[in-house]
Amino acid sequence: MLSFYLYPLGTAIILSLIAGLLSPVVVSKHYAFLGEAISHSTLLGLIIASYCSTKFQFSSELANFFITLLITTLSTFFLARAERVQRNHDFSDGHIGIFLTATLTLSFILYQFLNLKQDLFSLLFGDITLSGKTDFYLALFLLFIVFAVFILFFARWIIYLCDENDSALSKKESSFLHYLLFFLLSISIVSFVRLCGPFLVNAFLIIPGTYALKKAKGIKNLFIRSVLFSFFATLCGLIFSLYFDFSVGLSIASCQLIFYIFLCMV
Repeated sequence: MLSFYLYPLGTAIILSLIAGLLSPVVVSKHYAFLGEAISHSTLLGLIIASYCSTKFQFSSELANFFITLLITTLSTFFLARAERVQRNHDFSDGHIGIFLTATLTLSFILYQFLNLKQDLFSLLFGDITLSGKTDFYLALFLLFIVFAVFILFFARWIIYLCDENDSALSKKESSFLHYLLFFLLSISIVSFVRLCGPFLVNAFLIIPGTYALKKAKGIKNLFIRSVLFSFFATLCGLIFSLYFDFSVGLSIASCQLIFYIFLCMV
């Protein structure tokens, strides 16, 4: 039984490290609501990918991943562009709210219209047991990409994090980091949905960074705390899920909430 869960467990651990790296950036840039919108847009991609795999009779995990990623990235570009062009937060939030409502509505209409046989619960909250070798290596590759991006542009990331108006960066550098962050969020969220579904992805992107920002004593400590928090909360959630035969996504989200409340009190 343990060998059956080896790849899913490894995938979950790797994704927790990625979430720990991205979470402080998302929270610092006030992109919590935006992360929620991106995560919900993956539902549309998942439904289209599920329909395509049924219609054209293929079951490749890689093909499903790239179809979902394509739909999510195209959808996310609208948000990235709107947020970049218009710095008025009320205006931007209005766009995000409309985008979230539109993608969710269209997703459920398509699910009903296409008469998909895939379980809606697994679409909404994920099913880590469906992850295989392909998901594991994709997650490993994504970890390498995210880590490399942070190392190569670390100084610029710090400025991007701390400078609310990006005035310390050139326009090209600021735009590059902005769109790069959105792309990393898109590809990461598409990877997360197998683990916890679109509805719980935001817990991975918000809670570790929020905790780290409260307790960290420096930039490096910020990322270390966020990664460690995400790792141990995910590990405890996986153990709880396996022991009590409970949903993995719900277990990890619950553990993150419990960890956050406890660590903020001490």
